[in-house]
Amino acid sequence: VDRLISRDEMINRLENKVRYIQNRWSRILEEEQAIVFHLTLDGRSLRYISDATGHSKDKVKRILMKIAELLQDN
Repeated sequence: VDRLISRDEMINRLENKVRYIQNRWSRILEEEQAIVFHLTLDGRSLRYISDATGHSKDKVKRILMKIAELLQDN
């Protein structure tokens, strides 16, 4: 029973994180940011994203930081 409760709590936490992102997705307006974010959510590495977009890893990190700022509630 404890294991089922723990699993349900984990599923709830994941669902809340997904809802958080879904509710704020519209804040990402630039195509470049959307591509980087989508690849990140797919679990791609910085190197992969860098190669796929033609940006340096530092540029990808800056884009991800900008996305993080956009998704935060102010």
